[in-house]
Amino acid sequence: MSIIRRFRKHGYATVAGAAFIAALSQPAQAASQADMTPSAGTASYEFNEPGEAAAVVGHRGNSGIAPENTMPAIVSSVASGADYFEIDINYTADGEIVALHDETVDRTTDGTGALRDLDYDYVSGLDAGSWFHPSYAGTQVPHFRDVLDYVSHSGAQMLLEYKDDWGSEQVAASAELIEEYGVEDQIIVQSFDLSTVENLQHQMPEVPRMVLGNITPDAIQTAHALGAIGYNPAAADVLENPEWVEEANDAGLAAFAWTVNDEEEWEALTESGVEAIITDYPDDLIWWNANQIRPPHPQG
Repeated sequence: MSIIRRFRKHGYATVAGAAFIAALSQPAQAASQADMTPSAGTASYEFNEPGEAAAVVGHRGNSGIAPENTMPAIVSSVASGADYFEIDINYTADGEIVALHDETVDRTTDGTGALRDLDYDYVSGLDAGSWFHPSYAGTQVPHFRDVLDYVSHSGAQMLLEYKDDWGSEQVAASAELIEEYGVEDQIIVQSFDLSTVENLQHQMPEVPRMVLGNITPDAIQTAHALGAIGYNPAAADVLENPEWVEEANDAGLAAFAWTVNDEEEWEALTESGVEAIITDYPDDLIWWNANQIRPPHPQG
């Protein structure tokens, strides 16, 4: 089943994991829109109405309470009941894929240097937790295999960002690992780099993908050209252009928004009808959804 079918169809379904399970049981409903471009092996599906609860995505895991892009943050995000966890991946000088946001290891580990200039043996020995809190001392930079193994065994859903530019060879290496662990239908891949998204389209066409970027006049056209299921702009862009969400949905694209930790912005984004909100505090957004959720607007 394509992951797009796992979007909640009705806003009542944002109460921790129970709602997510309910969403999985609902059959996908095809929409009939002439200008909609099917992509990543999917047909077109019903999206959120304004006021329906957005899916909850833990940004770099549950990064508000655990060190970002580490296994504790990932596990905590899933345990919170978030619908997805989001992480970033990049690769070392010797081609090993790891979870890391920055180009360098300096900010989030006790090491130094650009990741793509460092061998995996060095990166794997770094402390990726102490910077956040002493209780996380000794936490490692996860290898992509560690993440995929967890996804495979837990059934978790992952929003996977490819940082910077990835050539076809590097994307193919990641695709082989995703296929090895059999989690193609548990992942959405995405990137800001359009050449990377194009390589994702060619190397793993069966895995749904999204485009990260600003809301521009050609954003929807770009997403269609890359066979994307959706577009993922910064929340500020959506808040300034809330009508764009409906435009994206009408064109067959899901609209996500990042990274939002403020209740007023959660409310505004929910009113715009976005399909997912990415936050550092998935626990809080789940609680907010459960207390703010209301029926969708009646059809006119």
